[in-house]
Amino acid sequence: MIAIQFYIDEDVFLASASELRRRGIDAISTQEAGRRSCDDESQLRWASENRRTIVTFNVGDYLALHATWLRSGRSHFGIIASSQRPIGDLIRRLGNLHATLSAEEIQDRIEFLSAW
Repeated sequence: MIAIQFYIDEDVFLASASELRRRGIDAISTQEAGRRSCDDESQLRWASENRRTIVTFNVGDYLALHATWLRSGRSHFGIIASSQRPIGDLIRRLGNLHATLSAEEIQDRIEFLSAW
């Protein structure tokens, strides 16, 4: 089982990636990856090329991208979508998801953080 590696979208708290790493979870932010201000399609493509699961508060746009990619036969390494929530709650829920799902299990799925 391969662990999920998170890619934190720029609309999510910048400190999220470092807090996840402090807890032993592989995470990188768009800022750390040098991808600030790239469009959503480009972010999802980069995440997929790097076998990372994107975490975003931009639910509507990523729901549409998920559907478009699946219809066109494109594969991604997962999308975790959430309404904006306090950083402590975000980190706790991402930790729960990380402890439960593998990278293989989240591939081509969209997960709503509210369920975790």
